[in-house]
Amino acid sequence: PQVINPSYSFPNTMIESKRVLRAAMSEAEALEVMRLNPAVLQCGPSLEVLGAAEIKAVATARSLGTRLLPPSLRVPALALVLAALGYVLSQSQNADAAAAVDALK
Repeated sequence: PQVINPSYSFPNTMIESKRVLRAAMSEAEALEVMRLNPAVLQCGPSLEVLGAAEIKAVATARSLGTRLLPPSLRVPALALVLAALGYVLSQSQNADAAAAVDALK
């Protein structure tokens, strides 16, 4: 089972997370989301902007990643995903900067 880190898990946030989950879906669905991704309880009111389908999809993806990746590969896999995301963002910013320079000419 996954353990929720008490260093950044606060009771009020967890209670609010459960309330938001229950407002978005049934009790059984909320319990399934919490089982698949206990970290959802650290989100609090930020869950309100997401729909039930999005919350369930993220929980399923998180659970799948946990089951498929052995612990020794999780940190490198996360680093690879973050590096790829950083690269994509930097390229889009470079294109925006080039367009701004061209507009100034």
